[in-house]
Amino acid sequence: MSDPILILTECGADIGFGHLTRCLSLGEAFRRAGEDVDVWAAADARSVEYLPESVRTVQWYGLPDALTVAAASAYGVLVDSFRIGADEFERIAGINRRIAVIDDFPRRQYSTGVVVDWTIGAEHFAFPSRHADVVYLLGGQYCALRPEFKYTVEREFSDPPRSLLVTFGGADIRALTAPVVAMLQREFPDLEKLVVFGQSAQNMPLCPAKDRSTSFYAAADGARMRELMARADIAVCGGGQTLYELASQGLPPVISSLADDQNDDIRGFVHAGFGVYEGSWRQPGLLDALAAGISELWPADVRARHSAAGQECVDGSGAERLVSAILAEWRRYRGPHD
Repeated sequence: MSDPILILTECGADIGFGHLTRCLSLGEAFRRAGEDVDVWAAADARSVEYLPESVRTVQWYGLPDALTVAAASAYGVLVDSFRIGADEFERIAGINRRIAVIDDFPRRQYSTGVVVDWTIGAEHFAFPSRHADVVYLLGGQYCALRPEFKYTVEREFSDPPRSLLVTFGGADIRALTAPVVAMLQREFPDLEKLVVFGQSAQNMPLCPAKDRSTSFYAAADGARMRELMARADIAVCGGGQTLYELASQGLPPVISSLADDQNDDIRGFVHAGFGVYEGSWRQPGLLDALAAGISELWPADVRARHSAAGQECVDGSGAERLVSAILAEWRRYRGPHD
C-alpha cells in the first residue's frame, strides 16, 4: 500500500460543512486516481457525530505532534482551511514539500506548493502578486464537485415554474430556513417547496408546520440533492459550494450571502449570468428581496438563460482535472515516498 495523501480541513456549526464536503470529493478523486487518502477534520463537539466514518476528527491547528508525524510520512498534503495562517502552512510545507492548499478566502501569500482557487473568474483577479515557486490552479475548471454531479440534467423550463428548492447548507448557520419557508408558503402558496436542512440543524426550530406543498429533507446526500435539483425550477440558497452544484445542474438560484468568504463566489456567478443576488443574511428586508428574486426568475426564458450560463461555468470533471494537475506537480519531486 502506498503512502497516503493527507487532507486537512475543518467544519462546524459556525462555519458549515462546505470545506469538508469538497475535501471528501477530492479524496474520492484521488482514490479513483489510485492514491490512498486520509482525511482529518478539525470539528466542534456538536458536529463530530455527523462526520462520516472515513473522516478522522483531529484538532490539527498549531501543528501538534500527530500532524508532524502524519505529514512527514504522507505522500503529499492538501490543506483546506481559512482558519490557519500562511506561517502555519509554511511549517507544514517544511515537513512535506508535496503540498497544496485550497484558498478562495482570504487568499494568503505563499512561497511554495500548489495553490487552488476555483472561484469563477479567479484566473483573472486572484493572487495578483504571484510567487515564481508556486503553481496556481485557478478558475471554475478546477471545481471539485461530488461524484453525483458529474453529469448534467436535461431541463425543461415550465412556464410558470412548478417547484422551488430551499437549502442553506448543512448547518444553516444563519437560521434562515424557517423564516424563508414561511415567506414562501405565504407568497407562493402554489409552488411545490423542497426544503433541505442538514443533520446538525435537525434540533433547531427550523421549519414551520408543513402544508401540502412543502416537503422537508434532512441531511440529503449527493444523490438526493441531485434528484431534488432536477425536480426544481428555481433554488433559494446561500453562496459557496452549493452554487457550484446548482450551476452544474443548470438550476437558477436566488442567493443570499451567509459569510464573507462566499462573496467572491456569488460575484463570479452573477457576473457570468447565473443567479440573482439579493443581499447578505444581515440585510433588512431580506425576505422581501428573496421574493423579488424569485419573481425575476419566474419567466421560463430568463431561467433558460441562467441555466445555460451556470453550466458554462461548471462541468462535472473539475475534481479529476484538479487531482491530475496536483499529482503531476507532486511527481516532479523525488524523495523517500517515491
